[in-house]
Amino acid sequence: MSNPNRWAIALPTILACIITKRPIENTATEIFNKIIPTNKFPLDSDLRKSKVEMLGERIFRLVINVTCVALLYKILL
Repeated sequence: MSNPNRWAIALPTILACIITKRPIENTATEIFNKIIPTNKFPLDSDLRKSKVEMLGERIFRLVINVTCVALLYKILL
């Protein structure tokens, strides 16, 4: 039989990921779009757009992983 507390933890976690994904990725994308050198990745090129999007996704994953690890350590304490 399934543990009913699983959904009490899973649903808010999924909702938090969905709500925070777009703002974190957009902010990281804007920052990296200014930082990435234009001589290697020309402005308005597809390569630059894909690199910036990839970095934005990685920053979101980093934020989620750090948050989860911090919460797990808090639970263990």
